[in-house]
Amino acid sequence: MCKSMYLMAVAEGQNGDSAKKQQMIFDAVDFGEKALEIDEFNSEGHKWYAIVIGSRGEYLGIKEKILDGFEFKKHIDRASELAPQDHTIR
Repeated sequence: MCKSMYLMAVAEGQNGDSAKKQQMIFDAVDFGEKALEIDEFNSEGHKWYAIVIGSRGEYLGIKEKILDGFEFKKHIDRASELAPQDHTIR
């Protein structure tokens, strides 16, 4: 759901609906959090959660962007540990 919601948000942004894109990005973050609660050992969950955290920065202030940067790194590193063969994480 996290990945799907992100991809739909990108499409909405390309269609010019920035308000809907923003809401969908924030929804994707929520789905990513839920996915990691269910299975914290899923590399795809960590990867897509990191991606949506990075995308959320477009709508946040500087302090929140910095904090999200640390969160992004934590999850992308965890995804890399869980799936070292996945070149898309790098």
